[in-house]
Amino acid sequence: MSQFDTLGTNPQTSAIVSSIVGMGQSLDITITAEGVETEGQAAMLRRWGCDQVHGYYYGRPEAEVPNDPLEDMPHDRAKVA
Repeated sequence: MSQFDTLGTNPQTSAIVSSIVGMGQSLDITITAEGVETEGQAAMLRRWGCDQVHGYYYGRPEAEVPNDPLEDMPHDRAKVA
């Protein structure tokens, strides 16, 4: 369960998250919210001043990218003539 599951529906969750964003702003650091799954969550975080958001709302993880085949070869075979 993500902290954002109840964002916007649970006043305590909203108070915690908005306080964290506010603390980051007062320290002049970039705040990134992870686990954003709905448009409403993203809008609320932007309204509070969150600098960056990401999560399933913006896209699902992509399949693992295969390694460079030369990296998996023994070092003596990976040399280019």
